[in-house]
Amino acid sequence: MYQREFAERLAAKPGSDDYSRLTVNAYYRASVELLDEVPPAAFFPQPKVTSAIVRLRPREPPFKAKNEKVFFFNVIRALFQHRRQRVRNALYHSFGEIFPGKRPPKAERRAFIDGKLPKGLAEARVMDLPPEKFGEIADCLVS
Repeated sequence: MYQREFAERLAAKPGSDDYSRLTVNAYYRASVELLDEVPPAAFFPQPKVTSAIVRLRPREPPFKAKNEKVFFFNVIRALFQHRRQRVRNALYHSFGEIFPGKRPPKAERRAFIDGKLPKGLAEARVMDLPPEKFGEIADCLVS
């Protein structure tokens, strides 16, 4: 059982305001299902928030990322810092987080990103990407 707002973030759909890196990370490791809401009146003393019952079923990742231990999760974290931007710009601004210790000149960063990502993926907004696309982006950058 979680606070309803947190539960909604766990199970959010791409493009929604609740969609976040938490959603993508949860999706990668488990199936998430909102089962029911529990009103504050069900508790004593009554909290000020509504709760939600969530079923989390651990599972194998529905897609594989080449370097999930470090790189995949860095890409997710970096992109969601710029969730309303297009993927190309979000990667450009977060380049140092994705590739620690590397900070090439602006033109080289742009050329690297443009050379690695397919145009359709580079132009998408971070908040609209389904979880599988984060794996695709990480795989494109690491290869």
